[in-house]
Amino acid sequence: MVINKFYNNVTHITLLPAASAYIWSEIIFYCTVPSQVTGVEVFKAIRSGKPALRVTWTTPQSDVPISQYQVEYRRSETNWRAASPVSPGSATSTLLEALVAGTVYKVRIRAVSAIGNGIWSEVELEGTYTSEFWSEFKL
Repeated sequence: MVINKFYNNVTHITLLPAASAYIWSEIIFYCTVPSQVTGVEVFKAIRSGKPALRVTWTTPQSDVPISQYQVEYRRSETNWRAASPVSPGSATSTLLEALVAGTVYKVRIRAVSAIGNGIWSEVELEGTYTSEFWSEFKL
């Protein structure tokens, strides 16, 4: 079996079974990486008395099973920070914790399969609760 990856996110797999010394055949499969994640929503949350964000999404189309999701977030124009990978591939939400109170975050997500990484979702914005808000609800 020969596996070649191309730049347009299509993987070309060639199987070469030998029927005899003179006859062989080639079977070609084209599998694409998962589609772009859609339906992304971000909600304010509180976890252990600290601001957090709950991220949910819709499972994208994929030729092969999704193994995990990669979620990244950032404040303003800082560099993207990776959250812990979300698995199994059937998951449709995660919680971003230890965030700064009263801060707007940008969040994006993509699906990962054995074929490769999907395209990042559209960036979603959401602010965390202010410290005044969540301190009123501490136990």
